[in-house]
Amino acid sequence: MPALDPTGRLPGVEGAIERKLHRRGLWQDDQAMSDAGEDQVDTQRVVDALQRYVFQPGETVQRSSSGPGAVSVRSSRMYYRAGQADWELGADERIGSAVRVVGIREPMVVTHGLLLPADGSALHLNRPEVMADLGGWVDQGLAPIGYAQMLAELYSDRDVEGPVVYPFAATEGFRSGWLVRSPDHFSGEFRVPDAPPVSVPSFDRQSDGGWLLRFWSHNYYLLEGLASAVDVYEWEVVGASGRPVTWSRKRTGEQLRRR
Repeated sequence: MPALDPTGRLPGVEGAIERKLHRRGLWQDDQAMSDAGEDQVDTQRVVDALQRYVFQPGETVQRSSSGPGAVSVRSSRMYYRAGQADWELGADERIGSAVRVVGIREPMVVTHGLLLPADGSALHLNRPEVMADLGGWVDQGLAPIGYAQMLAELYSDRDVEGPVVYPFAATEGFRSGWLVRSPDHFSGEFRVPDAPPVSVPSFDRQSDGGWLLRFWSHNYYLLEGLASAVDVYEWEVVGASGRPVTWSRKRTGEQLRRR
């Protein structure tokens, strides 16, 4: 998968995107800002994190607004839509809140994950080094299933090398990656007859004080015509309290067509 193009804007794209976002209620003007209580996303922290971690050199904020549970940012090259992520992180207040950011520059849609701890700077979860360090929180306030969800969504793209990973989504309405929660996953919403056997996520504590997290994930992308496909990955994550984790990812299915 090619890296994001850091240059310029596609001619005519921004007007089309803005009209589409307005039609779908995804873009909200400053007048639409409202207080959503506990579901409200911290607008300034999100904008600061985008500028620090996500923006390309020379990219600037042109407009930002917030509404119930969401933040919208228009930059000089992309639209960003940020909202609370539904990852099951656990009840430890130190973890703070998780934010899913969808960057749109048609036809490209890329997902970023942010963690906004109660104390300290935002964490950009698309950076493998950050995710490895975050693994030290697993079973020490951070729920193992939540950590698996973050890896599955942000690291199920074919190319996960480099200091920053850019997981692409098929469209703005789809995630960039899914955690498999059931052995029947590929006979339900994602009907993939040729999918390999999968199982529920498992978390096992080891006698040496470490732990082993196993799970399956998949992406989803469009092929020529009206076809679509998934790649399936089997994961093993090894960690211990307070130490960066290591993980291995094996592709067990490639370009399996969805029916």
